[in-house]
Amino acid sequence: MSFVYLCLIAIASAIFWHHYQRRFLLASVMSALTATVFFEVLAYLESGSLDPFFMIASVLAWGVSLFISIALGLLMTRNRR
Repeated sequence: MSFVYLCLIAIASAIFWHHYQRRFLLASVMSALTATVFFEVLAYLESGSLDPFFMIASVLAWGVSLFISIALGLLMTRNRR
């Protein structure tokens, strides 16, 4: 279920960053970064303690968020033209 939450957070972050930032690479990286941080903060608030494997989870969450951000960014730039 947390993967679904990560995907939803990444989609919202990608839409926000690609809408307000015209540079594709910067918007993609910042979208992935903010989605990862937001996801880790929500995981911390839900569990009440820091996950012992949060570093590995952060790298995985950043990769998934970056993939989603690039895919949505390509769709958004294609629709702008």
